[in-house]
Amino acid sequence: MAALLAIVFISLFNHGAGHVRATAAGALGKTDPDSPEQPVFQMRLVLDGPSADTDVMTLPHVDQNATDREVLHVQRAALLDQTWLQSATVVTDKITGEPRIEITFTDEGRRRFAEVTRQNIGRRLAIIIDGRAYSAPKIMTEIPGGQVEISGNFTQEKAKDLARRMVPDKAQLLLNARDEAQLRAKAAEKKLLEAGMRVDSLGFDQARLERDRQLAAAQTLDQQLAVYARYVTEARELERKVEMEVTAGARPIDVREMARFERLQAEVELAQAAGRLPRPKGREK
Repeated sequence: MAALLAIVFISLFNHGAGHVRATAAGALGKTDPDSPEQPVFQMRLVLDGPSADTDVMTLPHVDQNATDREVLHVQRAALLDQTWLQSATVVTDKITGEPRIEITFTDEGRRRFAEVTRQNIGRRLAIIIDGRAYSAPKIMTEIPGGQVEISGNFTQEKAKDLARRMVPDKAQLLLNARDEAQLRAKAAEKKLLEAGMRVDSLGFDQARLERDRQLAAAQTLDQQLAVYARYVTEARELERKVEMEVTAGARPIDVREMARFERLQAEVELAQAAGRLPRPKGREK
């Protein structure tokens, strides 16, 4: 097992060219089947032990003919998912001939990946596909690159299917991610109320008021789109601020999913304004 882990770490964090490789031994344990449907692709932190905010997964390490399964306690909140992906393609390993999945982040995703690795040096990051962890390497340094190459004993057909589903129709994917985040946001709000704490808007209420003021003054569609785009940028900054506060222990209740929902809702509204998604019925602007 130690030999395999060493290979995983060296491959994943060979980042000089901004390219990352994650190597896995095979398929792994799924999350709770009764939980909300998981995105096809996620990156989530591995914690030291179980808690109310973790899922249990098993990670097999193959050593010759034996398989040793490691139990992982994986944080439920995703640090990155397929909404940050620009593309996913199947490539062939030049040495083994095995298919791999190469993912490329969007510009925002690349910056987010660099931020995640910078803030979590020394911790393990689980790479999860279809609710199964395919590797959980230790973050050794910040990774500024925008590509990740994943292998997991895929067949060619399986790799192609996963790559296709990692980056499907972006608009529908965004709606699905928003709806899932809304469920988790409601659960976080419930925890706040049970703890006798006020449900904090996290700064989004004020940002929305300013957005609506600017929309009222916008004269053209281009001006409206610019307002929605600025709001998306602000929502992402607020989400990062909330994550840093939770990580630093400044918030006793984990409200990251509330911020994630607000950011995704902002992106949905931009897509609706741009015509990539239908507007809700009865809403003109």
